Amino acid sequence: MGWKDYQKNVTRKSVSKKRLRQIMLAGISFLAVLSIIQWLSALELPRQKKQPDADISSQSIELPIEAVTVGAPRIKIFQNGQDVIYDLSIQPSLQKFVDQKLEKYNVDWAGVAVMEPSSGRVLALSSYSAKNPEHSQLSLAASFPAASIFKVVTASALLEETPQSGDSVFTYAGDMRRINSKYLHSHYRGTQMSLTKAFAMSANGIFGVIGSQYLNADLLKQYAKQFGFNESIPFELPIEVSTLEVDSESSELSVAKLAAGFGQVTLSPLHGAMIASSIVNNGNMMKPTIIDQISTQDETLYRMEPVVWKTSFSSANAKDLQVMMKKTVTSGTARKAFGRAKYQNVLKNLEIGGKTGSLFGTNPKGRNEWFVSYAKDPDSGQALAVGIVIVNEKYWKIKPAQLSNWIYQEYFKHQNAENVVASQRQVHGRKIDS
Repeated sequence: MGWKDYQKNVTRKSVSKKRLRQIMLAGISFLAVLSIIQWLSALELPRQKKQPDADISSQSIELPIEAVTVGAPRIKIFQNGQDVIYDLSIQPSLQKFVDQKLEKYNVDWAGVAVMEPSSGRVLALSSYSAKNPEHSQLSLAASFPAASIFKVVTASALLEETPQSGDSVFTYAGDMRRINSKYLHSHYRGTQMSLTKAFAMSANGIFGVIGSQYLNADLLKQYAKQFGFNESIPFELPIEVSTLEVDSESSELSVAKLAAGFGQVTLSPLHGAMIASSIVNNGNMMKPTIIDQISTQDETLYRMEPVVWKTSFSSANAKDLQVMMKKTVTSGTARKAFGRAKYQNVLKNLEIGGKTGSLFGTNPKGRNEWFVSYAKDPDSGQALAVGIVIVNEKYWKIKPAQLSNWIYQEYFKHQNAENVVASQRQVHGRKIDS
């Protein structure tokens, strides 16, 4: 039975909404009930914009987010007169690992989402705030400015809409960190940089030129939509909409700033992980999911099947985008965090790509530091995508790229061990058969 069919069936059989909520709460553990109370009390901090009405046909019955983020792989809810078991994709050990790292560094605000790019299965959702310890939904909040993560959208639009490639060279005469309207035209002598290098170094000036001279506001808005901005993401937990505000008649300077990551654009950590997933998944952004299976004692009501939600760009341009992401890690803005990767037992065998971003925000207040990334084992084909935002008002204790480094080591360390065990079992099986 598909997810939508399951939801329709539940709706037909259900009692009143008020009664259903009472039944659900009655079946949840005491810890989860306390967590729900804390979650509800924290909803107003920080305040979020009201998001557009969502198509809830693909949403789950309201799972309590804390019952998920505590790392439980299975929850049981008494529903329609019987126990309904929800098997979740959350990996308790990975969830605990991320939670402990955030707690250790006592960051002001942080949200982390970890997922499988090929399936959309969410393996960890972590939130932490030293400023507001009761806040438990930062991994799904979209009040954070997207900053230079939006350069992924700009680069994709350029590759799709023009003959340009990762090797194409652009010129900007001003300070690369800022956008100045008088330097957006090529008749000024300035610094030349390929698209790949500009992406890896997060060169705002070059991206300002790209946005204003090769693209426009409508194209950027179109490709932002293809990456899921201004749309409700179909997910079994309430996730805020990542927003983009742009006027088709925007000035040249405002388009340049938007393309470089200075526009009115917000992003959630889960959405950030989805963007990274699309890069390693040849343009396909999978529908995120946290429920693997729903069953009763007698039957399976629902089993997850991977679904493509968006095709953000063509597979023909995936290679260029992957090269840009990898250059960011090897010689760009994330090189410090991964500088010793080639000497580390786990990371040295992985293909790792990412994009950094940083910008001051007001909700929550502080400097937002982003890293959306992926890691792939070329031998097994296994991949992982991570979206991280960390916000601090004054002092920095850990950067998102370094946290990603540790997450990849933790995940693939266990994956490699499991692969070795599986391989040994196969060999052992052949010996017995012979």
